[in-house]
Amino acid sequence: MTMTINDFRKDLEKRKLENRVFLSQIEKENSEIVENVRKLGCVKDALKIIEGIALEKRNGIKSGIELIVTESLRTLYGPEYSFEMSYSEKANRSCLEMRVLKKTSIGVVKRQMDGFGGGVSDSISVPLRLMVLKGSDTGDILVLDEAFKHVDGNMVDRVGIFLKTIKEKLDTQIIMVTHHKGLLQYADKGFELKNDDGEVK
Repeated sequence: MTMTINDFRKDLEKRKLENRVFLSQIEKENSEIVENVRKLGCVKDALKIIEGIALEKRNGIKSGIELIVTESLRTLYGPEYSFEMSYSEKANRSCLEMRVLKKTSIGVVKRQMDGFGGGVSDSISVPLRLMVLKGSDTGDILVLDEAFKHVDGNMVDRVGIFLKTIKEKLDTQIIMVTHHKGLLQYADKGFELKNDDGEVK
């Protein structure tokens, strides 16, 4: 079939029209891409701001906890002790590590919470529990069951003073079950239970 000049013109006009439609679609899609890139940039900026605020808040809470636990360790064990927390990410999950630091003649020794013995570990758990209590709506009564059971007998007076100080500072009632009879002198009220031939008195 032979095409005339008019046929070529018609075909050319048709192709031009199709090209204009394609160009219009490409321009529209380019505009959408540019807009989506702009929105993505805004979302990324917003996420950075949110992450910054969350990090600042988290670091503020972290510093407060470190300060309180360090103060309790130093009250009980001496000025060479301190407490630190560090955040990390493992397998796309946030992890929190807690360590006890002790200044020694050869430098600072860092260990996990129970790395310096059960007494130190006990002494950390009490202020941590108190902070959870104060940050919740469960009230102001802290129940401790043998909280300082690993603490050396000669440290009982320090524990008593520490608990009394915390009670007064934080306006908290502490109910404690313990085998340390020496702590009775620091309690507002104390009860002694005895097991007499299988009967508790």
